[in-house]
Amino acid sequence: MFVNLKGEKKIGVFQVSTRVFMQYLSFPDEDWKAITWNEKYLLVYCSSQVNLYNIGDLSFVDYIRRYHRKDRLTDINIFGNRLILVFTSRIEGIIITA
Repeated sequence: MFVNLKGEKKIGVFQVSTRVFMQYLSFPDEDWKAITWNEKYLLVYCSSQVNLYNIGDLSFVDYIRRYHRKDRLTDINIFGNRLILVFTSRIEGIIITA
């Protein structure tokens, strides 16, 4: 389950079946925020930064940051260890090696 309030910098992760709090994750600091995941990674992102976490233990893997005044992230697609970042003026492919 994912709970976030506009303006918050951290998100709380809870185990739904047991209703137990697991941990806080850092959210990119911006009003527009989103979350997606696959079998390996949890991605917490805004229009200029993506934070990657290991889905198994929620450990921080890395972050991807772009200059948001020049271009804005509008969508992310994740396939295994490959990311497709869709910006307003371009598309970027990234391979996660962690």
